[in-house]
Amino acid sequence: MLRKSFPFVVAFIILGITAWFVLSELFSRQRGVQKIEVPETYLATMDTSRYSIQGILLERKYPDDSLLILFPESNNESQFYVYDQKNYYRLLLGYTDVVTIPQENKDILKARMHRPVVNLSGLKPGKYYLHVTQCNFGGYFEIEIAEADGAR
Repeated sequence: MLRKSFPFVVAFIILGITAWFVLSELFSRQRGVQKIEVPETYLATMDTSRYSIQGILLERKYPDDSLLILFPESNNESQFYVYDQKNYYRLLLGYTDVVTIPQENKDILKARMHRPVVNLSGLKPGKYYLHVTQCNFGGYFEIEIAEADGAR
């Protein structure tokens, strides 16, 4: 009996896997990419003080959408440090063991976009602080990442 039903079981499993793959492709959505361009005039008005912060509000539709902040092209090396709220306050208090949030794929994104890029894609909703150091510009941004009302 088992020998006779084995081909039907295998065919049923293959049919189920194929149906799942087809349905997942039909009802899947493209991952969204939100690119924020920071103009040079905005950077020129930044204060180098940690206490004079300019804020940016970013709103994601879905939790897996990408958030990229694009800065003006620079011939010199640019450095970007991203802090969560806890580590930023520790920085203000003068602690030296402050932890920055690592930037994923920053060299690849910089090579593709031909400009400095900060990738905030993997961060959870909340407040973050970005420290920008470039040749002519430097300062701090407050970045608030929020989920849209319809976010899943």
